[in-house]
Amino acid sequence: MVLDPAETKEMVARYPERRSVVLPLLWRAQERIGYISDEAIGEVAAAAGVPASEVSSVVTFYTMFRREKPPARRLQVCRSLSCAMAGADELVAALREMPGCGEKFSVETVECLAACDRAIAGIYNEGLVGPLNLAGSAKLVRDGGAAGAAAPAGSSGAGAPLEGGGRP
Repeated sequence: MVLDPAETKEMVARYPERRSVVLPLLWRAQERIGYISDEAIGEVAAAAGVPASEVSSVVTFYTMFRREKPPARRLQVCRSLSCAMAGADELVAALREMPGCGEKFSVETVECLAACDRAIAGIYNEGLVGPLNLAGSAKLVRDGGAAGAAAPAGSSGAGAPLEGGGRP
């Protein structure tokens, strides 16, 4: 069982339209196991009173839901205009060439993170980071952000990984 039955019942009770609980339950499932499994889709469908195919459609529509268990270290790099102009594509290509990519860590591209002031912006695991550069990003995905390299953007110290001013 992926979802806690008592918590699920409580969440369903908050929504007059049962199908509205699909997104919150999917978030909870992903928080618990790191991705959306077939079992989670079934549990969410049963709780919301909708077909599993409808829940599956929601999962595949939204990019924030994962269908496979991700590696322990996951970097999502913004590819929108500001970040692309700052070298996001080159950064992603270089990181994907590193040994361990796909097994020990993953590097993905995502659409706008609304952090243009931190171009190249990214999300490391679940926290906003940036501006990113090759040296700091390589350390982040290889070592897991040792020495505070994964400080969330907006915290004192300007985020991570910083050295090099955001260029790859």
